[in-house]
Amino acid sequence: MLSGDPCVEAVTEEQAKELLGEGVQHEPQQAPELGPSCRWSNLDTGAAFRLSYDVNTREGLSGGYRNVEPQMPIFNEIEPVDGFPAVEYKKSEDDLTCTTVVGLADEYGLLLTLTVGQSGREKGNDPCDGGRIVMEQIVSNLKAKA
Repeated sequence: MLSGDPCVEAVTEEQAKELLGEGVQHEPQQAPELGPSCRWSNLDTGAAFRLSYDVNTREGLSGGYRNVEPQMPIFNEIEPVDGFPAVEYKKSEDDLTCTTVVGLADEYGLLLTLTVGQSGREKGNDPCDGGRIVMEQIVSNLKAKA
């Protein structure tokens, strides 16, 4: 089961700087519908991501298929993340925010929402590509600590 503080367990300070640049901050949050969360952001660039441990819904990845897929114009299965099934979704092709969900077990998952910042927007970066990169790092970190 997922436990602990995502701000401490999921991403190191060095990794956060590598992903979002200097000046990155993190803030513990609680997503009552999901579980413990953390938001990392760079106020200078506007780039940010929020990770939630989905431990409260007890639905894992199936909740995304049931609740999100019918409402989201872009909803795709993606290559497994370190062997775990995953999906990603966003509102439109030019949306600067994308959510990546990884099913760790039938009842547990990770939900990451990433927004590209101003420089990412100017470079044409896809937030779903960024979300996959960040999620791969997070899953690797969590597996190493398990």
